[in-house]
Amino acid sequence: AASARALVARDAMEAELNAAVQKAQREATETLSVAMKDRIEHFTLTKHLKEEAAHLTAQLSAIKSEAEKVSLERDDLLETRSTLVSQIRETETRGEKVSKQLSSVRLDLQESEQARASQDRDL
Repeated sequence: AASARALVARDAMEAELNAAVQKAQREATETLSVAMKDRIEHFTLTKHLKEEAAHLTAQLSAIKSEAEKVSLERDDLLETRSTLVSQIRETETRGEKVSKQLSSVRLDLQESEQARASQDRDL
């Protein structure tokens, strides 16, 4: 009878132990599954972040390149503007000289016409 009780007790302990092992295995499997999902999500997010960073870096590089082009064009335009301003000033100066010469020629012409008119009257 004692050995039958010992066998029943042993079987009960084995059943409890098996149940505890199965519970621990389920919990470990669930924990591992959650950890794997987290790891996969982390990897996916990291991959997307790296791709987005590469895309943004490429955009920034393109923007910098365009800014350099715009800066060079601006410098060219400023140089052209400076050249045009100088040419306008030179043209204005020449125009003033020509205007003075024209006034002088008109004066000479008037004096010449007056002298001719005077000569015609004298004759």
